[in-house]
Amino acid sequence: MISLKNITKSFGDIKANNNLNLTINKGVYGLIGQNGAGKSTMLRIIAGVYYPDEGECLINGYSSRSQEAKKELFFLPDNPYTPLKSNIKGTLDFYSAFYEIDKERFYYIVSKFDLPLDKKVNTFSKGMLRQLFLAISFSVKANILLLDEAFDGLDPIVLETIREEIVRKRSEGVDIVISSHNLSNLQMMADHFIILYKGKISQEGKNEEFGKEMIKYQAVFKTEVTEEDLRNLNLNIISYKKIGSVTNFVVQTKEDISSIVNSKYETLILENIPLSPEEILTIQLTLAKKEGN
Repeated sequence: MISLKNITKSFGDIKANNNLNLTINKGVYGLIGQNGAGKSTMLRIIAGVYYPDEGECLINGYSSRSQEAKKELFFLPDNPYTPLKSNIKGTLDFYSAFYEIDKERFYYIVSKFDLPLDKKVNTFSKGMLRQLFLAISFSVKANILLLDEAFDGLDPIVLETIREEIVRKRSEGVDIVISSHNLSNLQMMADHFIILYKGKISQEGKNEEFGKEMIKYQAVFKTEVTEEDLRNLNLNIISYKKIGSVTNFVVQTKEDISSIVNSKYETLILENIPLSPEEILTIQLTLAKKEGN
């Protein structure tokens, strides 16, 4: 279990993490936020790479600074160290000096990724390096995995292998925290979400609850209907966009509001359409920004 208690970490005048209080336990957590939201700082504090200015981070009851805590986890940063002029075996041997690694599992994952065993890893593309270090991460015998922007930009076939490994790790009781900009990928893998905005937790909850209180509508009205007109119907409009004659708006509610709109305005089209994961995230961050102001 990971416990963050009143964690604050500043770099100069910028608070990368601002009074974070959070418990992470049993499952796969997706950590989401814009660049500069504090995702990497939070993971580095959990891993004991950074020390908080205020507050306390505990790993299964131990301070994240302690050797007991560091033995519990493996942290994959967005720029992992690569031994110079080594091939895949040399890289594995280097990390095996610090971590207990299931080498049979490692080579199985490497084969699934179709990585070349004989080439020097400093000739690998960024995507190939990501795959190599994910293979190490999924082979390390640790109770907690922290993956920082680990699979952004990877192709769908690779992502399916990653998803399978995450499911396997979760079934073994390993807790996983994954930071990413790609909500679509995270929704396939995470069962909990944490949204950071300017160093603060904007929202957290289970996957199935994410965006549950939002309904998107596409409408074509017979007469001009503005955002203010819709708000005057006591609708909590959290997103509004009009392109030509088509109006798209999102209402913060669990209930269908079609009858309310139709009772006031004549429509040629009024239909409920799905929100994409990226739209949900954009709206959540917009709401967090409004709350922050």
